[in-house]
Amino acid sequence: MDIDDILASLDHDTTAVESLRSDADNYNGSSTLLYSDLTYNDSQTKDKQNPNTISNSTATTSATITTSAQDYNNLIELWRNERCSPELLPYPTKLLDRILPRLQQQMEYIESLSMGFISEYSQSSKLPLLCMEAELERLKFVIRSFLRCRLKKIDKYNFYLQSIIASSDTDSANLLSKQESIYLNKHSQILLKLFNNSILKHMPVDLQAIQDTEGSISMVDEPKWDQFVFIYVKDLSTQSFMVTIPQLNEEVELSPGSIYVMRYSVIRDLLMQGKIQLI
Repeated sequence: MDIDDILASLDHDTTAVESLRSDADNYNGSSTLLYSDLTYNDSQTKDKQNPNTISNSTATTSATITTSAQDYNNLIELWRNERCSPELLPYPTKLLDRILPRLQQQMEYIESLSMGFISEYSQSSKLPLLCMEAELERLKFVIRSFLRCRLKKIDKYNFYLQSIIASSDTDSANLLSKQESIYLNKHSQILLKLFNNSILKHMPVDLQAIQDTEGSISMVDEPKWDQFVFIYVKDLSTQSFMVTIPQLNEEVELSPGSIYVMRYSVIRDLLMQGKIQLI
């Protein structure tokens, strides 16, 4: 499922199909809520008991068991981090690969209930159905906002993202999804064509480099690494974390369960390790 399919499926209600009539017999009479007790293995999900687990990366040492409720909490945390972070964070492939099919299944299930294919709730009691619909709408909003925030950063830092992806020490598969990579390439091609046809072709050859990083002013926009952000230190253990502030040349102790305001460059490594979250 690519980004276009995700946004398209989230922007309109799913219509019931004839196959739901036969599929309705397979339901066991209890609603398949998003926060079910189904468990599964995932090597990307954070281990809350292990402070060394990386939250935004697929590089973990052991598989953990998580519920759909934990997946929702992880999605909310990633959404907040993405909105508050000045840079584009790694794409949570496995998390969304689990959430999106269940979201589609719930939409079909609610549609079948509303059309009378499943007589689980009486027609006089619409409250459970309305609660499920409201919860799904909240989840759809979070996913929309998360993806659009990422697309906004891709548009803003187009040439910077291309430069770090082209570098040998960067794993682009963790940074962008497959569809985001296609979007990045197409967007950069359109920008280059526009700049060449409107401006660059009328300038001297030595001034036509649009990705020039030499000189006093860089032509490539980078994230504001020294931007101040609010952080919450997770209570993963009783251990405190030490960070060094280069501007002051001193170390600061971060206590679990506390909130601080710091430059993003100072706490970036802790964020990638899942020890803190942005708020």
